[in-house]
Amino acid sequence: MSKGPISQIMRRLLDHNLVRRVWKPGELKHYYEIQPEIFGNAFRNNFELVKNNLRIARQLKADVEAADDPELQTLHLRLKEMERFYTLMGKHFQLFLEEWQKEIIFTTKKGKTNFLT
Repeated sequence: MSKGPISQIMRRLLDHNLVRRVWKPGELKHYYEIQPEIFGNAFRNNFELVKNNLRIARQLKADVEAADDPELQTLHLRLKEMERFYTLMGKHFQLFLEEWQKEIIFTTKKGKTNFLT
């Protein structure tokens, strides 16, 4: 793979807080390592997509309601369903993140690094 696509991929991983740049003495190249919170950060990135989908659903639903066009009734029903779906998903995602934070704090205090034991 050429340097250009690798640079783009690494930039996206940095932007999503999944990797971080590290410095190696005497080296001019860029080196990267996985963020300690990679799984939590990846989940937060997905949560942002859910929140964005909810904003889209709400905006489109408002636009359809403002149009007051009977031909858009089915679309309006689907947008209401989309809004309910992403609202519920957002609640579950938030609860999961709260639980995950407790798990991270608990395992950090206990000095554990293996979540499976």
